[in-house]
Amino acid sequence: MFTGIIEEIGLVKSIKHGYRSRVVVIECQTVLENTVLGDSIAINGVCQTVTSLNKSSFIVDVLEQTLLKTNLNLLKKGDSVNLERAITLNRPFGGHFVQGHIQGVGTISSIKKQKDNMYLRIKLPKDIRDNIIKEGSITVDGLSLTVADIIKDEIVINIIPHTKTESTVGSFRVGRVVNIEPDMLVKSVIKNEVQGLTKEKLISWGF
Repeated sequence: MFTGIIEEIGLVKSIKHGYRSRVVVIECQTVLENTVLGDSIAINGVCQTVTSLNKSSFIVDVLEQTLLKTNLNLLKKGDSVNLERAITLNRPFGGHFVQGHIQGVGTISSIKKQKDNMYLRIKLPKDIRDNIIKEGSITVDGLSLTVADIIKDEIVINIIPHTKTESTVGSFRVGRVVNIEPDMLVKSVIKNEVQGLTKEKLISWGF
């Protein structure tokens, strides 16, 4: 489980292509603290298992299903990635509960800048769009964000200056493919009718 609060921007050091998989080496510092083999680290929001590590990097094996479903298949040497370790009891909780299980990808259709803020519009497939509500939470490339508006098959997100500097959002361009994970609680309620619990109530409670 994760929070959607990025701890560090990592650098893709190398990628080795295997049979329906890839071995990716990520250079970083912060997320290596207290990390051991088998721990989970979210890379652009995708939960991955650490298979090897040293003082300056860690390695993950990205399998076929993950490559097919996420933007990790687009990674190149030298790319920057958002990193977050799994939740622990001694780390403050922020954002919202994130599983690291990407439902699919969206495409940035427009970027508008207004003073220090940035407004993203992301085009989504219908199956993802149906699991998102206005003013609800969503994870974009591992970032916990709030949906400001929904316009047909697109969502609008307001990015504050802090988010731009502490994640890869500042380098986003139109056409970029981003990983999307809808809020797990909202998705569950929409899928399963729970007596007395509605999308409107979730919004009023701050989800």
